[in-house]
Amino acid sequence: MPLLRLAALLTLVALAGCASGPPAPKPWAETASRELNLVLARAEVQGRPVTVTRPQSAPGALPVIIYLPGLGQGGETGQRWAAAWAQAGYAVLGVQPLAEDEAAWRSSLARTGEFRALGELHYGPSLRAERLAALRRLLAAMQASPQLAGVTLDWQRAAVAGYEIGAQTALDLG
Repeated sequence: MPLLRLAALLTLVALAGCASGPPAPKPWAETASRELNLVLARAEVQGRPVTVTRPQSAPGALPVIIYLPGLGQGGETGQRWAAAWAQAGYAVLGVQPLAEDEAAWRSSLARTGEFRALGELHYGPSLRAERLAALRRLLAAMQASPQLAGVTLDWQRAAVAGYEIGAQTALDLG
């Protein structure tokens, strides 16, 4: 009997440990700095927030990757890509060129379920041209200064990448 009670007690302890669920995820900034040896910073360029992800040890000017997020996303998204690129030695600058694109899923069209109209607006020729023009202005402003958020940037070695509407804009730029 004592062995049976011990087994039952251990089972209850094990089940109680499972009841709380998995541990809460760490904040991204903590994971990036402590585990991945990255520096996260923010800057503002022409009124648009820019998220900078770079390696902690940056010997000299870093090559640049401009990351353009998808519709409804801000420049802080794409963390896994930004982390991988930064660990490879790049400064990753995440930016959504248009405030309208970042707020798309909070717009009145989205709230009323007018997704076809929302798509026609954001993927249509007018906003597409406006987005490309905004990106060109942002790039010119960023290239005008050799530093952004404390990191020296090598604009001779630069690339543009994106996700979804950001990928479309990167292709339009090319």
